[in-house]
Amino acid sequence: MNSGITAGKQKELLNWAAERWLAVGSTSDDMAVHAVSTRAAQDLGRRTGFIPLAAPLCMLAFLIASPQLHMHWLPIAALYLLMAVVAAIRIGLAQKLAGATTDAMLPLARRYQLTVDLASFIWGSLTGLILLFRGIDQVTELALVASVAITAGAFACLTLEVSLWRRFLLAMWLPLIILSAAAAMQGSEYGWLLVTLELVFVTFAAVQGQHVVRDYVAGLLSRIDLEHAVSTIASQRDELQMHQTRLDELLAQTHNLSYYDQLTGIGSRSHFYERLETNIAASRISGNQFAVLYLDVDGFKDINDTLGHEAGDDLLKTIAYRVRALLR
Repeated sequence: MNSGITAGKQKELLNWAAERWLAVGSTSDDMAVHAVSTRAAQDLGRRTGFIPLAAPLCMLAFLIASPQLHMHWLPIAALYLLMAVVAAIRIGLAQKLAGATTDAMLPLARRYQLTVDLASFIWGSLTGLILLFRGIDQVTELALVASVAITAGAFACLTLEVSLWRRFLLAMWLPLIILSAAAAMQGSEYGWLLVTLELVFVTFAAVQGQHVVRDYVAGLLSRIDLEHAVSTIASQRDELQMHQTRLDELLAQTHNLSYYDQLTGIGSRSHFYERLETNIAASRISGNQFAVLYLDVDGFKDINDTLGHEAGDDLLKTIAYRVRALLR
């Protein structure tokens, strides 16, 4: 019971850490968390593509359509140029992430996260300024729709880690909500309704994004466990094959020791009796005859005693070689 509870808690802690691999990746010793961070970082790079360019292009159109901001063109232009540069840097980091080595993954992913935070904050600030200066009109509505669209598009590439998603939402929508509230306090029509809708949308996006992250990480962990199981099975199969090969070698050695004399290489007494019984049984069935030859070496004892056992062994080897050469 206690072991089951402990295993459940360990799994919860693993899932919690894996869902926050950007925040805990460098402090966690769990190999599963490192595996998740590596694969998620690669996915982050592959999924990004040229999505970051959408925000600068849309914002350029909104700024051109908002002459009210032209009197503040210097800070507005600086923010816009910074957003465009950050978008280009983000694309470059994404391409590096897609093919980076394991050691370089986490630093690249954290730099990528900073570009997301900065670009999101600039978008939210500029959209909020458009709302503050223009009020609620068609251009503002289009800017808000674009904000929602960018958030929806971010579900495809940023819902791979909890802190990445939360920081994106906070950086993008906090300045927008604050400036929307400022516009509402200035008497903007439906201003407070807009603030309420923004808060509801951000809350929904945060909760839904966390669910997407949880499902994504759970899928990664399941895939990692499956690959580990397959690797273990393959390793055990190779080990079993190695043991089987060794066993076959030992059996062959045992058979050789049991059936053949190690000095002469000819059959042992056990081998002789087995072959004799086999040939007798075959002769009874087929009627074929066979012969048994008895060979005696004259004077072998004298050679062994006079010249030594080594000479006797050499003599036996020579005789065995000649006998084998005469047999079919």
